[in-house]
Amino acid sequence: MFTEARSRGSRVAERYSSGVPRNKNIPHWEPHVREDVQRYFPKTVVIPISPNPNDVRNYVEMRLDRDAEPEAMSNDLRVDILRVILE
Repeated sequence: MFTEARSRGSRVAERYSSGVPRNKNIPHWEPHVREDVQRYFPKTVVIPISPNPNDVRNYVEMRLDRDAEPEAMSNDLRVDILRVILE
């Protein structure tokens, strides 16, 4: 499985290495991809981006409010969903 993930990271780096543009944005969330990108592009600048917990909470609450069957969810379940997602 790790080998498969490593080869996916290599394919991402290869795909972005072709072409003329000097600036390349390579969005990813898997740590091994960063290693591959840095190996293929030694001058890479890594800019970590992380979600704002309040934005995540607001989004999840909005989606829970739009539930087609709100009566099927207890308040305890709603609290548990928010807690688990925000961990």
